Amino acid sequence: MKNQEVVEKNISYRKEIDGLRGIAVIAVIINHLNKNWLPGGFLGVDIFFVISGFVITSSLSIKTYKNFNEFIISFYKRRIRRILPALFVVILINSFLITLINPTPDSSLKTSLSAIFGLSNIYLFFTSTDYFSQSTLLNPFTHTWSLGVEEQFYFIFPILFWIAGIRLNKIRGENNLFLIVSFLSTISFIFYIFYSFQNPSAAYFLMPARFWEIGLGCLTYILTKKDINFIRVNPSMQSLILFILILATFFLSPEAIPISTTLIVLLISYLILVIHSRSFIYKLLTNKLILKIGILSYSLYLWHWPLISLTRWTFGINGWSIITNLLILILVSFLSFKFIEDPIRRRKDTKKIFVFGIFSAIVLSLYNFILRSNNSLIYSGDKSYIEENKIYKKLKLESISPNSKRVIAIGDSHTGHLAGLMYSIHNEYGYSIRMHARGEGIDKFPTKSSFIKPVVDYYKKSLNKNDIIILANLYGPNLSKKLIEEYEYLISLARLRNSNVIIIGPIPFFNDFPDNITCIKEWFRSSSNISNSCYQVENKAYFEKYFKNSIKNLKEIERKENNVFYFDALSSICFDSNKCRTIFREESIYRDDDHLTFSGSKLLKEKLDEILNKINLNNN
Repeated sequence: MKNQEVVEKNISYRKEIDGLRGIAVIAVIINHLNKNWLPGGFLGVDIFFVISGFVITSSLSIKTYKNFNEFIISFYKRRIRRILPALFVVILINSFLITLINPTPDSSLKTSLSAIFGLSNIYLFFTSTDYFSQSTLLNPFTHTWSLGVEEQFYFIFPILFWIAGIRLNKIRGENNLFLIVSFLSTISFIFYIFYSFQNPSAAYFLMPARFWEIGLGCLTYILTKKDINFIRVNPSMQSLILFILILATFFLSPEAIPISTTLIVLLISYLILVIHSRSFIYKLLTNKLILKIGILSYSLYLWHWPLISLTRWTFGINGWSIITNLLILILVSFLSFKFIEDPIRRRKDTKKIFVFGIFSAIVLSLYNFILRSNNSLIYSGDKSYIEENKIYKKLKLESISPNSKRVIAIGDSHTGHLAGLMYSIHNEYGYSIRMHARGEGIDKFPTKSSFIKPVVDYYKKSLNKNDIIILANLYGPNLSKKLIEEYEYLISLARLRNSNVIIIGPIPFFNDFPDNITCIKEWFRSSSNISNSCYQVENKAYFEKYFKNSIKNLKEIERKENNVFYFDALSSICFDSNKCRTIFREESIYRDDDHLTFSGSKLLKEKLDEILNKINLNNN
């Protein structure tokens, strides 16, 4: 029986591996449709990593090569055929679709551009992406990070394989490879555990932190070649218990990632070691349906995320859209496999496949550039959002009258979200407007550590009694010492120049508010399909308590200075029965969790009118 099992484990194709792929992709899809259904379903990607290591090592081991050039060309030829054609089609189609329905697709398109070259995981890391955040759900190319990890692994592993010397002496070479990969995987695992707590994005996205998972797949293959008795004790029962534990791991919370990832990798590796053709789990995994899903797993993985992401942009995730999504997913995955993935993988022309890869990458890069440069023309929804974003950082509006007042808005991004308000007072009063969010629009802006003092210095010589300075910033429960000092610096200068200062107080924030773009009614997104998370309500009293100390300090500044006016922004936003809402008259007034939209900032105008009238009376 031992000999029979060894023979079974040494054949080049193991059907149960495709079955495991099927289980993995099902778990991933369920999790991405609704994370509450299968909280740890995303661990299916870790199963893919282990399987990749196993299959790559198996593939290289059963072939013979005359020299290194033949070896490396053959390796990358197969990888290009396997990965790139279907991936490039997914990028081609979905880059256009996301540009069609997203007025600001730059992040998604940059992710797709980096995915062309196997670098999307690095791009997502450097943009400080949280895999579980709202923004990743709306990026149809977030899932390509795992392909980036694998492709970067493929730059290292064939060299390690060749150095191990399997070509010269198979047994000694496999032992050498085992030692090399074990050493590197140990370092990688330490890196992963350390950065899981110090820098979770690095642990999640970067290949050095994932090497150990693919490496363990490699080690698992080498172990299957050896007759190790201690793992053969009642393998049928072991495989059953292991499979149950794997399914149980899928229900662990995402907060347990270091533990759940380690568990799933060890369990799946052990299962591959002990499973045999007479066990129940083998028969389950080689069931025709599971096998077909496994064979289609790459196409299913490539297409499932863009479909779900685009659905979030349009119809929303609900009962009927899930069913529709699954039907479309099955259809496009089948077509992708039948007409792209499988036929190209079977082609033998080596030179053409490399030419195809290079040419396609260049064409897709140009295509990406064209989409990014013309997104405002391609976007099919209300283009006002794009126009509003253009004035988010800086604004300059001139007055017709030479003696008119000038409004200078200074601060961080909470100054930038006042663009709608600035337009309103310019149109009604004819005031000239200068808005500098985060110092934008100031020549040779010296530092990003301060957004107030350098701007004040810029206007120091020109300030006069016709100037009104508006200060707006993100506030917490307490004002920082630095912010108070900068306010006092500005106010003292304004006092000398007879200028007035308006300090806009804190506004409500909504931590779970989704990307505002998905809260806007469009032809492709009816009001009934807008996510419930767009409709958030909180009591004004909550924010009054939260900002109590900050508001007290700002009012104290107003009390001490005759030229300073405190603007109670909470009252302007929370005017409806002391309730603060994210949507007013079926229109989203929030851009994100704590920034107002162009139209939302106009809700501040009534209160601002009162202060402006008071300033005019004082000046007269």
